[in-house]
Amino acid sequence: MELVFLLDTGASTSLIFKNEQTDKLTNITHKTDVLVKFPAFRTTSTATRISELSFTTGDNFSFILHDILFLEDPALLGQASKSFDGIIGREFFRKFVIEVDPLSKQLTLHDTNVNLARDYPLAHRLTSPEKSPHIILASKFPWEKFPTRKRLLLDTGYPGGMVIWSKKHFRNVTTKTERDKLGDDNSGVFIRLDIQFNRLLFRQIPIFFSNSSSPTQSKTDGLLGAGLLIQYKHVYDFNRKKLLLKPLIAENGKPPAMSLAGIYTPNNENFITKDYRPDVPAQPRIIINADSTFAYQ
Repeated sequence: MELVFLLDTGASTSLIFKNEQTDKLTNITHKTDVLVKFPAFRTTSTATRISELSFTTGDNFSFILHDILFLEDPALLGQASKSFDGIIGREFFRKFVIEVDPLSKQLTLHDTNVNLARDYPLAHRLTSPEKSPHIILASKFPWEKFPTRKRLLLDTGYPGGMVIWSKKHFRNVTTKTERDKLGDDNSGVFIRLDIQFNRLLFRQIPIFFSNSSSPTQSKTDGLLGAGLLIQYKHVYDFNRKKLLLKPLIAENGKPPAMSLAGIYTPNNENFITKDYRPDVPAQPRIIINADSTFAYQ
């Protein structure tokens, strides 16, 4: 049976969603019911732990996942449950060195003893990949006097670029009138800012500033999502605690076009959008503009 799964570094366990397709699965044994927390959605749901499940992909390549749950009510996960039959979480990322090429839309699985660091000029250290992979990003928002360290959860399940959970930053980007309009909970602001992530400077990227603290854990300042990662050929090497990066260049010699039309709230929050015109960071290698133009410096 052919199923479509979302690869999600932010998911602590793998899930199969109950739908017409997955109801046809006959080779699974349901074990115990468990209560599953979804902190990003601020909700819980009952799921059933099932027996190990074998997957086959590509040229008859097979692997087995042992830590997997069957979710009876996937609607609580919103759009994800409509687009996918399930989520493959961090157990998969620990089994392999995973290489992703967004241009060719190809995912390559390597044995964990393979080290690809020589093929990639850039690397970020991952903290606690066995629990929840984080990246420490030093950056300076326009209202900050100095660069500050921000601990961001590497979350490939989030289709946007960046989320910041901080009441302090939220107050810096809103007026009292705006805060009164949005209310105290479950709201935020999208502001287009210039963010440099390694050698790419992303111009006027919509970043979501939430008025809530992290729903997952207090030491998390936000999310780094798939919207930024797809601009790189990249490798997840959880065993060596590395995210390897190589900025993509298309056949025409330009960085691939980046759509900034869509904005994504992590938890279906109420939000407003604002315009903010910060100073451009100095001397980036490659610049990607909001209109998809580019320049080298």
